[in-house]
Amino acid sequence: MSEWIPGPYETITVSTASIGLTAANISKVGRDTKVIAQAITTSINFRTDGTAPTTAAGIRLDDGDTVTLEGREILHNLRFIRADTTDAAARVLYFFKL
Repeated sequence: MSEWIPGPYETITVSTASIGLTAANISKVGRDTKVIAQAITTSINFRTDGTAPTTAAGIRLDDGDTVTLEGREILHNLRFIRADTTDAAARVLYFFKL
């Protein structure tokens, strides 16, 4: 049976331009990847369809909310943007399947 093991951790500053995950953290050769992301300080919006989120479009995470996402294509397409007038952060913990 495969197990998920913890991988890298990063904090991403989320501002007025959309930003994605660090590609090197996603691209572990031959391994399935998932992340748990948490909004910190204020709200953020995210999208996973390859389109950049805006302050008005995307899935909203309020301060302290978390989301779990899995799959390389989804994670490569994941983009964050702040939803309010204040910069936020996304804390991201990666997991890899053995």
